[in-house]
Amino acid sequence: PSITEFVFISANTCSQLQILQMERKILNCLQFKLTVPTRKNFIDYFLKVVGINDHRINWLAMYLGELSLLQYSFCKYKNSTIAAAVVYLTLHTLGYPCWPVKLMNFSGYTYPHFEGCLKDLYNIYLTAPLSPYHVMYLKYNTERYGKVSNSTVIPPKQLPS
Repeated sequence: PSITEFVFISANTCSQLQILQMERKILNCLQFKLTVPTRKNFIDYFLKVVGINDHRINWLAMYLGELSLLQYSFCKYKNSTIAAAVVYLTLHTLGYPCWPVKLMNFSGYTYPHFEGCLKDLYNIYLTAPLSPYHVMYLKYNTERYGKVSNSTVIPPKQLPS
């Protein structure tokens, strides 16, 4: 809405200048943080809690997170749920403990909370090279991203049950 509409809604009890000044105060109080957390934010938080210093973890998590952005079927999951599945699959693929107690306590998620999402993510991970969106596979098969989509990281044959 325009500023004049806000003046009208307030029954002319506030001027345009007063509304703009209040808007500035609110934005400053919020430190201009007006967006919702994305799956990338959650992935970063979860990986920070894991605390493993392996650059492949970040690259593979970015790859899996981006793959999930291309699939409409992931709209039914919360960003935090997708991030949990991404981190779980990343750690499992690279041979680390999948969902440490520390991460479970931090996130509040246990395996059943994200199991369905994890299975969906695992399926798109396996089919990524043949996907119509295989450009993501090609992007992460470069030196810049540690070739995590192909030669240096092999998807697990199955998920732990």
